[in-house]
Amino acid sequence: MSGATVTWATTEAAVATVSSSGLVTSVGNSTGSINGTATITVAQVASTLEVSLGTTNLSSSGDTITLSATVKNSGGSAIPDATVMWTTLDTLIATVSAAGLVTAGARGSATITATDMAAEPVVLQLT
Repeated sequence: MSGATVTWATTEAAVATVSSSGLVTSVGNSTGSINGTATITVAQVASTLEVSLGTTNLSSSGDTITLSATVKNSGGSAIPDATVMWTTLDTLIATVSAAGLVTAGARGSATITATDMAAEPVVLQLT
């Protein structure tokens, strides 16, 4: 893994020393261990965005439905704590909260979009 910072340590300094670059130098006869520790950061990249909803029909002003979204990586595993942004094109017809709660306003059709920064947006048509 290129670019990783490794911290080297010896368990027996009387047997061998190890430099910060990993160079081991013998000091005496015996047995010891040289250990390397690397700290890595994994940042998954979104590949797909899936949206779940129970219904697409809101019959009266004030009715609500909750949309949920799952962001997945290229291996199909869900990315925990991924941020999904919800938007609506016509707030008079329907509003959508940051949590995906859609509230009906006036009669008509509304387009709700779920977006993750890396995955393709999902567009829903609600009536």
